[in-house]
Amino acid sequence: MNLLKASPSVALAAVFLATSAAAQSGGDPWRASFEACKAAFRKRDLAEAEAHCQHSLEAARAESPPGLRAALSLNSLAAVYVEQGRLAEARGPFYQALEIFEREGAGPNEHFVGLLTNLGDFELREADGERAEAAFRRAAELAAHLKPDVPALVARANRGLVASLCLRGKVQEAEALGESFGVSCTQ
Repeated sequence: MNLLKASPSVALAAVFLATSAAAQSGGDPWRASFEACKAAFRKRDLAEAEAHCQHSLEAARAESPPGLRAALSLNSLAAVYVEQGRLAEARGPFYQALEIFEREGAGPNEHFVGLLTNLGDFELREADGERAEAAFRRAAELAAHLKPDVPALVARANRGLVASLCLRGKVQEAEALGESFGVSCTQ
């Protein structure tokens, strides 16, 4: 697979799957909207997903200051924007989510790693190899410490790192890392 030309559709969907366990219980408006957002995204109904993501974000912003629920909603909304081809609109929500995770002291958890890999995918689409590399490198480092281990997220972070290294011309480093994950700059 040529990592520089691959569509991140499946990768962007991973954050939705990763957050399922955390948002399963019902009873509050944020959870209901967030789950509806993920379900619509999986069905590829992006207009419905956007509406539900916006609603979940409104509910999450009732917390002051906005916390991890807002970060999850922002990440999901940005992923929807990317899938709709609205890249300029995706940047703000991605970086707002990152700011919240960092403020909350997020360490190695699958939601933060999911955000970082989504951000890396976004930066690859924008052809910003430096930012993509930084996001994927951080995601790979955190993913290596996830408890329990989430192999798909570890692989996704490292494959993205290989792609960003290829984009930046760091072929030797990319090829060395890519051997472990079955990818290279020339595939």
